[in-house]
Amino acid sequence: MMPLGIVSSLLHLFVSIYTFYVVFKVSDKIKINYKFDKDFFDKNVVMIHLPKELLVESKSINFDRINENKFKDTITYFCVVLTNHFDRDTLNCFYQNINSLIVKDNIDSLDDLLNLTDTLGIYYNQDNSIKLYKKNKRATLYHELFHMASSYVDNNNMFSGFSYSNQNDDSKDFGDGLNEGYTDLLTKRYFGNVEVCESDYDFEILIASFIEEIVGKDLMEKLYLTADFQGLMGILKRYAYEDEIRIFIKDLDFVLKYNDENKLNKKNNKILNEVIKNISEFLVRTNYRKVSMMDVSDDVKKRLINSFNRKIDKHPGLLLSLDGANKIIEKEIERNKLINGYYSR
Repeated sequence: MMPLGIVSSLLHLFVSIYTFYVVFKVSDKIKINYKFDKDFFDKNVVMIHLPKELLVESKSINFDRINENKFKDTITYFCVVLTNHFDRDTLNCFYQNINSLIVKDNIDSLDDLLNLTDTLGIYYNQDNSIKLYKKNKRATLYHELFHMASSYVDNNNMFSGFSYSNQNDDSKDFGDGLNEGYTDLLTKRYFGNVEVCESDYDFEILIASFIEEIVGKDLMEKLYLTADFQGLMGILKRYAYEDEIRIFIKDLDFVLKYNDENKLNKKNNKILNEVIKNISEFLVRTNYRKVSMMDVSDDVKKRLINSFNRKIDKHPGLLLSLDGANKIIEKEIERNKLINGYYSR
């Protein structure tokens, strides 16, 4: 039998470690004011090309392995829906990952039991695994399965939908805002009929839906599922300068990171509002340029532009009125006149 003194010492050590863990986690959660990172707006983002063709050994699904999982019904239904809606080449990432996917239920983890995490679920590219927390696991799992189905790892470079990250350098992370927004948009689109899909990404979903309207639904879905962020950039570069697009993407990442009124002081909240307005202005300009290039009558162009701007105006959170959007269009028209006048000399 272990002496009482040793037992008491071990118990004291455990309580000390446990207390430090709780204080560390809680203090991380209740930060009142973020210090905005001046280097967050990095224009020199390294863009790495994803190979156009992934070498997938087999384009089949091992349902026997899926049936061994606690969430087999949800995973199976996801597979059925995806393979019914998309062609096999679009699902290269999905076929590469699905048969080695690991899904873990972390309901009994220390973080979850003590409510020290707001996370509902996480997909880990490195080991192709999903960890689930909290309630409503099916809706969360559909979201994380979309991450799995759109992810590809090349050495230390991780591509997931419309985002890029590097295992060794967090400063290179790019596109999380658009990626989370579009992932939730697809989750609601394809599984909202069978599951109540609550979201923490309402703003990001809204912005992703406007980008999809500019790019086109079918093309945007394909680019997402093939993790072809460069392809998306290529489409947007038809209507916007590359620096404009990069700033827009980083602005959306900024909102994802800091959009919590409880953690912002007045000065930082003002900066956040400016960033949101910049995002809205980018959408208006980019849509205007796209429509201007369309081979339709001027009346049709006006209707399309006005319709898009009215959708922006309907969402107060975008901080851009219809009058404000129209003024942006006027500036674009004046800019085009100046450019055309310069080159016609």
